[in-house]
Amino acid sequence: MAAPPKPNASPPPAQTHTATRDLGIPLILVLCFLVLYGWGASRTVQGADAAEFMLLAGGGGIAHPPGYPLFTAMVRLFHLAIPWGTAAWHASLAAAVLGASAVGVTYLTVVQLTRRPTAALVAACSLGFLPSFWQYSTVSEVFAGGVLGFALVAWCVAAIDGQRVDRTTGALLLGAACGLGAAHHHAVVLAAPLAAWGCWLLWAQARTAQRRATTTLVLTAGLLPGLVANLLLMLPGGAWRWGHTASWGGLIHHLLRRDYGTGKIAVQAAGGHIADNIEAWGLALLAGFLLSSLLGVAGLVAGIHRKPHRGYTIALALSLILAGPVFVSLFGLEPVGAARVLLTRFYLFSAGLFAIAIGLGAAAVLPRLGRAGPALLLGLLGLQLAQASQHRVSHRDWTVLDDYLRNSLEALEPGSLLVASGDFQVFPLVYLQQVEGVRPDVTVVASGMLGFPWYRQRLALHDPSLGLEGVAGGGFDILRALPALVEANLAHRPIYLSLGVAANPGLAELLPPMAPSDAIVMRLHPEGTPPPWVVEEDLRRAMAKVDMSSGPQTDHQWRDSWEAEAWRQHGIALNALAAAWRAGGATDQAERCERAAEGFTGP
Repeated sequence: MAAPPKPNASPPPAQTHTATRDLGIPLILVLCFLVLYGWGASRTVQGADAAEFMLLAGGGGIAHPPGYPLFTAMVRLFHLAIPWGTAAWHASLAAAVLGASAVGVTYLTVVQLTRRPTAALVAACSLGFLPSFWQYSTVSEVFAGGVLGFALVAWCVAAIDGQRVDRTTGALLLGAACGLGAAHHHAVVLAAPLAAWGCWLLWAQARTAQRRATTTLVLTAGLLPGLVANLLLMLPGGAWRWGHTASWGGLIHHLLRRDYGTGKIAVQAAGGHIADNIEAWGLALLAGFLLSSLLGVAGLVAGIHRKPHRGYTIALALSLILAGPVFVSLFGLEPVGAARVLLTRFYLFSAGLFAIAIGLGAAAVLPRLGRAGPALLLGLLGLQLAQASQHRVSHRDWTVLDDYLRNSLEALEPGSLLVASGDFQVFPLVYLQQVEGVRPDVTVVASGMLGFPWYRQRLALHDPSLGLEGVAGGGFDILRALPALVEANLAHRPIYLSLGVAANPGLAELLPPMAPSDAIVMRLHPEGTPPPWVVEEDLRRAMAKVDMSSGPQTDHQWRDSWEAEAWRQHGIALNALAAAWRAGGATDQAERCERAAEGFTGP
């Protein structure tokens, strides 16, 4: 009688080859997209939150609520580990790594569900070539990593659904994916239907109350790394720290985003515009994925129709709805102008889930197309890649904001006070000062943050001579706070306003007269403004320092780029100069400035 096979016998060579191939393809995908995203990674400071993470890479600290501890630690580690290049580039490379990893995990998820590598390749490349995802994988933003968090949860649940992992391993992986995802970006809670489906499958496998209790403990243990990452916010130090996080109360305040209102996405969020946001979200997916979006719809229908994938697909669809129309509706913003740029970033979480649906659709369609299937799918990806090439998906050459702000700082008088407005200016200015050492003698004040007591305390520590009397008394009001700041400081230092602040219609009559300066910002003149020809000469010198060739080139780029805001600053300055010429009776000069301004303000 033949001896029974050993229970731990090695798998046959064919299985080993299959396992190697299953890992080999996603690794190649990750490397290819890492090269693509890394080549396009920003080398210079960008606007908004990207600049804040670049600042944290260079000097450490804590980001705006909820702190994003995992990404903050990652950008800092990249900066310390890479001995060449700028902190801006190192932070952008961290996003490139996360984006490329999301592509690989998307491939693994679809393979787990369909056992079809071709369908998985279509899903992964659809995500990787999505213009908005590509763009945010080349700059230090949290969105590529957020997509990775959703993809990890989806992959864990797919492995549990397909019984590719045992119950204990599945619980540990799912807990870790949820915990680490939450430490990177809180939006991963919108994957709750997928996570709940995974938990239900684990408890169904456990069968007894004792095993279910053990599974719950293992799942909770998996969450611990994410909780620990959030607690690391308590560590002191760093070049930039938002809020009071040195106490438990301050930490909880920060983690719950109470500076914004916990149930809101942004400070200005309110009700309304729900239908417009849902429409804009749907159109964004269609415009991004093009014809591949039809595969996504087909995948959801086919997955719900087929019993083996029904539970998973329903959970995927519910998570997609939460991360898509439900999430964007929380903004309460009309999706136009700058608000559209803000919203577009948050569409990416649902786009990552929709890419998995595209994989399900490709798996359902491929058997029906025969040999023509791969060629058709390759054509769809080629179309999406061609579309992406028409967008500014790379941040490699986005230098105009860096040029504009760097030259503005360098043109200011020693010890000046510069009042700036908006994330696209404030964080880049602080980065240039603290990380690259550009004009640290200038005190930069973020007008919109003067209402925070912790921010005023930081300003006072940074510049003890800064007069803050009357800025916050009686509640914060920019129309009262800014004139009070100017009154307390104008006698002993030059004061400049960024053009975004100066353009506030309510401030003009409350402040001394102002005019464009050689720093492309508005200089306050207590004794009256200089004649227009002097201002024009200053402005001409300032604008000559900025490389015009690095600016946006198409209408689409004007609408969708934070960088375009720097170009609009030139237009505001020229219009201000035109008004001065017109007031002086020089109509021809005024019209010449107005025509020039049209070239900067965009369509």
